[in-house]
Amino acid sequence: MVVWDYAVAAIALAVKIHRDFLPPLKPIYARHFLALAPHDMCFDDLELAQRDLLEYFSYDLGMPTPQALLDELRLALPTLRHVLEAEHAWEDILSETWEQLLAAAHSPDLLRFPVSLLTATALIEGITRVVCSSAEYPSCTCDCPVEHSASREALLEAPFLEDKPTNTELCILRTTSGVLKDIQAVLGLSVV
Repeated sequence: MVVWDYAVAAIALAVKIHRDFLPPLKPIYARHFLALAPHDMCFDDLELAQRDLLEYFSYDLGMPTPQALLDELRLALPTLRHVLEAEHAWEDILSETWEQLLAAAHSPDLLRFPVSLLTATALIEGITRVVCSSAEYPSCTCDCPVEHSASREALLEAPFLEDKPTNTELCILRTTSGVLKDIQAVLGLSVV
C-alpha cells in the first residue's frame, strides 16, 4: 500500500505546483486526494508520503519539460523561426522531435542526460529530418543549384559527409547550420 501512498502524494504535489497558475483556480482539498487511494489512507499518510518525495528530489520539483524548452527555443531563436516559414513546418518538426524523445525514453541511459540536452538533440534531429523529407525544401535559402530529388529514406540512411558531399547534403547543411549552431549556443552544448 506504500506505493499507492507515494502515487497519491505525487499527484497531490503535481496539482499543488500547477494549481498556482493554471485555471480554474479552485481549491482541491486533501480528502479529494485521499479518495484516489484504493485503501484507507489518512491525512498523516499523505503528508508523510509528500515529505518523503520532496526529500528524495531535494525539494527541487521545478524541472523543465521538453515542451517548455521547445516553446522557449522557438520564441528565442530567429533562425529557428526562419526554418519554420514553411506551412506546417513547426508541427512536422515537433512530431519528429517527440518521436526521437519517445525513442530515447526506452533507453536505460535516459537519466544520465539532462532534459535540455535530450530535447536539443531531438530537436536538431527533427529539424534535419523535416528539411530532408521536404520535397521542395521551402526553407532552403542557399543559392546552390540543387536537384532535390533524393528520396527521404536515401537521405536519412546516407552517411553524411563521409565522402564528397552531394548538392542535396550541402543544401541541408546550409539550411540548418545557423539554427543548429544557435540551439547549441543557447543551451551551452558542445559538438562531440
